[in-house]
Amino acid sequence: MLENKQDIGNIRLFRKKYPINIGVILFGAIFIYLLVAILMYLTTSRVTSYEVREGSIFKDNAYTGIALRKELIVNSEGSGYINYYTTARSKVGIGNNVYSVSPEKIEPIELGETNTSEEQKNSLSNDEYNTILVNIQNFSENFKEEDFDSVYQMNEQIASVIQNAANEDKTALVTQLVNEGKITGLSLYQAPDDGIIEYYIDGYESRTADTITEQDFDKTNYKKQEFGNNKEAVVGEPAYKIITDETWHVVINLNPGTAESILAKQAEKERDFTNIQVRFLKDGETVWGSLTIEKKNDFYIGTIEFSNSLVRYASERYLDIELILENKTGLKIPKSSKVKKDFFIAPKEYVTAGGNSSSNGVLVRSERDGETITEFKHAEIYYEDIENGIVYLDPNVFEENMVLVKPESNETFRLSTMRSLEGVYNINKGYAIFKQIEILSESDEYYIVKTGNSYSLSNYDHIALEGSKLKENDVVVQ
Repeated sequence: MLENKQDIGNIRLFRKKYPINIGVILFGAIFIYLLVAILMYLTTSRVTSYEVREGSIFKDNAYTGIALRKELIVNSEGSGYINYYTTARSKVGIGNNVYSVSPEKIEPIELGETNTSEEQKNSLSNDEYNTILVNIQNFSENFKEEDFDSVYQMNEQIASVIQNAANEDKTALVTQLVNEGKITGLSLYQAPDDGIIEYYIDGYESRTADTITEQDFDKTNYKKQEFGNNKEAVVGEPAYKIITDETWHVVINLNPGTAESILAKQAEKERDFTNIQVRFLKDGETVWGSLTIEKKNDFYIGTIEFSNSLVRYASERYLDIELILENKTGLKIPKSSKVKKDFFIAPKEYVTAGGNSSSNGVLVRSERDGETITEFKHAEIYYEDIENGIVYLDPNVFEENMVLVKPESNETFRLSTMRSLEGVYNINKGYAIFKQIEILSESDEYYIVKTGNSYSLSNYDHIALEGSKLKENDVVVQ
């Protein structure tokens, strides 16, 4: 018996114990968590976010236009060799000396055009000098960055004063040479009208937008006759021309698609396409003009009327321009983000504050156990149409034919009409929240949407790049 007991004790003595190892358990839990997380990551569709930023979309259309002006061709009043006393693109007044005709050529040195010494240079009178100072002072006091054209106007005014002084000196010198007998048979002739001088003709002086044809836009056959000093003049033949009106036009052969789009938007009164921005490629300047469109046979003529900037482009018949049809600024979002969602609409006066907070909601009337009950229900307002006095309510929260009660009134409204809103899904908080958008402009890939709307987006918001992959309140995995 003892031997058997000893054997039993030996067996008990060598039995192994397995204590609980906390580290192993923790490691196992972490391993399982990581495994599940990896599986979820691999099997869950992820959402790519896009950070909303302010931006703009610029749309333009390039054309070569024909400049049309009120141009008066002035014929020579004498025969001989002609010399001019006013430079091209300068303004002249009626009665100002413009040119002279002499039986023989007049060398430039006789007119003092090659003198370089300080004593022989033209100088300004006190009145002319004061006029320039007054122009500069007026410009400095009234300059506005948005009215940059005033820089060119001031430049033209100063250049005109200096040019007039130079012309007066030249005329005085010619008169002196005639009186001294150094030049004989010379006659001076004056401008018959006020305007801007140009020394070329090209056959377009009497043309109007009504007489422009599609072939006129082909520059390959364009020719112009230029006038210059010491060239032979014949009485009754053109000597120069004067542009007599500050109003001028640029005529373009409009792309049919662009023309029809503008006409359609004008008919819908989507925006005023009569006033349009034009960029002149010659110097990059942008000028506002008034656009009219007329269909001629199988092409569209666009006529843009300008009331300024005539002098800058007076020497050119063909002008390369761009029509700035859209230049919208707002929040820039990808087109792939846009979604549509349907909402119940209800009058704004049915919205009130209630419950245990100041949040928006509505009073809902229902039947419960044969009893009529009116209770407050929280309502997320997705958009408010201020003009029509209606709000948009989520159909996932409200049921069709649900009856709303107007606060402090017995009036009721039944939810039945639905309208859709365009929007995107805001994912700032880790789940999808629908935000209404108002599209101002678009390109091939982006929209420009209106900013400043309390129901819409803000700068630096994060939205779903592909809105169609989400639904309201979906948890977002990025």
